[in-house]
Amino acid sequence: MDVHWLPTDELTLQVGVAYLDSEVTKAPNTADLRDISADPSVNDAANDNGFGFVDALAAPLESGALLSQAPEWSYNALIAYDMPLGNDLYLKFQTSYSWADIQFAQLADDNAKYGSVSSLDGVISLSSDEDNWKVSLWARNLQDKDAETYSFTGFAGRTVYHQKPMTVGVSFRYDYF
Repeated sequence: MDVHWLPTDELTLQVGVAYLDSEVTKAPNTADLRDISADPSVNDAANDNGFGFVDALAAPLESGALLSQAPEWSYNALIAYDMPLGNDLYLKFQTSYSWADIQFAQLADDNAKYGSVSSLDGVISLSSDEDNWKVSLWARNLQDKDAETYSFTGFAGRTVYHQKPMTVGVSFRYDYF
């Protein structure tokens, strides 16, 4: 469900909620599905380095397993205020928040479970529609969270990606047409 409300010409409010009840109801045979042998020695021999990167891909897929990249719950919200300054200048303040539940990066990989992930972001921008430019000061992950954002079985065991730390920047945009 997404709700987008404009209570005034300057104020925008958005809220989104998603619920997914996902699972494998009929598990396919992994050799047929992926054309990968479930025998790790065959997989190791197929790799130039001898590492078993694909062993998790050949793991049995059970009925009832959760689908990958399908968090049960996720939420997002945004508040934006556009302030006309006159002379075709606009000042905008915007903040947004997102959260996603625990999920799996791939099927049949116990090491692929990661999350939950949240982020609070913000932006202040000054723009001119007539002159086709915009300058923005933005920040991502204002709470400096360090959540796991992706994981899987790699050659050395469980491999994990982490959320980027708080990041601040300035952007300038000019449209030439």
